[in-house]
Amino acid sequence: MRAGGRVCVFGNLSYYSDARSAAGREAEAGTAFDLDVALKGLSIHGFNALRFPPVEREEALTEVASLCREGHLRPSEQQVEGFENLPATLADTLHGKFQGKVVVRI
Repeated sequence: MRAGGRVCVFGNLSYYSDARSAAGREAEAGTAFDLDVALKGLSIHGFNALRFPPVEREEALTEVASLCREGHLRPSEQQVEGFENLPATLADTLHGKFQGKVVVRI
């Protein structure tokens, strides 16, 4: 991150299910990250599109889609094949195996 950079937090699904591993990850990664935040003067903002009024939400979604098409934002998506893999994929998601969107193709 550059000095004065901004970080958007979209979700932390892998932290929901296992308090022990979440605490461990925070202890391992959190300290170094906190130091970066302090030394570089970073801003961290949560993002929730539902907070915005419908007109602004549509404008924001249009702008984000444009940024994705232009390659400025790169969404992360993992695909898993087969309905039979759904339970294991959910467990893997809750344990932090994936980043971004997970799609199970049935």
